[in-house]
Amino acid sequence: MSQAHLLGLLERGKPPRLPPRLLEALQRQFEPQLDAAQEGEDEAVLEAALADAAALGIPARRLDEASARFHESAVALARRTRRERLGLTDSRSPDEFRCPLTLAQMRDPVVASDGHSYERRAIEEVR
Repeated sequence: MSQAHLLGLLERGKPPRLPPRLLEALQRQFEPQLDAAQEGEDEAVLEAALADAAALGIPARRLDEASARFHESAVALARRTRRERLGLTDSRSPDEFRCPLTLAQMRDPVVASDGHSYERRAIEEVR
């Protein structure tokens, strides 16, 4: 199945009938696109990514997480914009709140066996 054919199926909302291993590989490849959509500021891009992810059979829990993080980001952006308008621009979080692996602010921190805190998803990918 060509990539264009697969994209056509996704655009029509039809789940592709693929061998399980190929479907798992496609899901893994799609994860970064879903991550990028949830971190962005365009709700239409997120909705398209969520529809594609659902068509690929990505678990609903992961889709709910992406949607929630997008809305968290939107709220954070609104707060940041308001602080900037009020002249309160120095609102950086401490470096201790950043994951040493992703360098992003941790949303779901866990303490590893080495005693350091990491973003749960980054640690799960390293395992």
